[in-house]
Amino acid sequence: QAHSGTHVVHAALREVLGPTALQSGSFNRPGYLRLDFGWGSALSPDQLHEVEHVSNRALREDLPVMARVMSLPEAKEFGALALFGETYGEDVRVVEIGGPWSRELCGGTHVDRSSQIGTVVVTAVAVLIGGSQMLIVNLGIAGLVALALLGLAGAVSFTPHRGRGLLSALALLAVAAGTLWVILAIRV
Repeated sequence: QAHSGTHVVHAALREVLGPTALQSGSFNRPGYLRLDFGWGSALSPDQLHEVEHVSNRALREDLPVMARVMSLPEAKEFGALALFGETYGEDVRVVEIGGPWSRELCGGTHVDRSSQIGTVVVTAVAVLIGGSQMLIVNLGIAGLVALALLGLAGAVSFTPHRGRGLLSALALLAVAAGTLWVILAIRV
């Protein structure tokens, strides 16, 4: 789920920001992904919203997820992205979600269809040293919990000090429920 989610969010970033928004790292686990990417400036709230919107549109479209093995030159001609400056063997595995919309060299495990990811909720963004950015994204049930917490935080009128306390308490409840462990600097 999260590995396929990373491909979807990366494709959405490229659709919203352009082809130079390239993934430079990631971390995945059930219900969570972190995606690092190169970009020269901080993303605006509108850009973040659009990345989330494009990602969720791809999930609603229930795009097929296909994997095939081919030679590295064939993969490059096919339009597959090779990331991180990795060294690849003669034969590579190309994973595509929705055809050419998301086509990358990848050896990871994936869902069969994009709708199996559930939902994509961007919960945090940070600018890293060197200008790269990091998106924190919750998926599926963890994404729904994040949406509920964001909605609750937005519905309550509070001072910043009291708001942080409320969000901390909500995050602790989520941890206790075993559904969500990270809600950092969420959009309040």
